[in-house]
Amino acid sequence: MVTSDAVGLPLPPKGKKLFEHVVFHADKSLLHGLDWDRFYRIVRDNRMKVQLSDPAMKRLLLDNGFPERNAAMICEVYWHLECI
Repeated sequence: MVTSDAVGLPLPPKGKKLFEHVVFHADKSLLHGLDWDRFYRIVRDNRMKVQLSDPAMKRLLLDNGFPERNAAMICEVYWHLECI
């Protein structure tokens, strides 16, 4: 089950659906190119709707089973994509 309560920011319905898709299909221990494609779609489709802080995104990933190293890597990419 995907949770966004831990960060105190509910994801918009479409963003939550996309995040659930990533969480369900991702190889959380060894990210695959398809995992990154799914993640990029979240960023693209939710740009400027809900912008999670780096700690909030990391907490959301950790709470949904991503290891610390991969959560940190995804957060770095998320921050970069949100800034451009």
